[in-house]
Amino acid sequence: MSAATVYTVTNAMWAGAQGIELKSVALELEGDVDLRGFLGIDPAISRGLDQVRVHVDAEAPGSAREAVGGLVALVESRPIRDTLASPVGVVTTLA
Repeated sequence: MSAATVYTVTNAMWAGAQGIELKSVALELEGDVDLRGFLGIDPAISRGLDQVRVHVDAEAPGSAREAVGGLVALVESRPIRDTLASPVGVVTTLA
């Protein structure tokens, strides 16, 4: 499951809890990576993303922009952001 999927589901879930009727919600995630680290050219540079930006396009015709902004802030305070912002152990297995 992708981070965008979890962000989208979390938006929909908390919108309902906040009384915000979403007509649609779309997220675009983008990130920066330094190819020198990614390709192993410079081991001093991180191999992963330097930053992840989440752009939220939420359509909620019956709600004020401030309410939708509050929803976005609430979702950002949930565990999905912590998972992306903090080191997480990864276990890979071969089936």
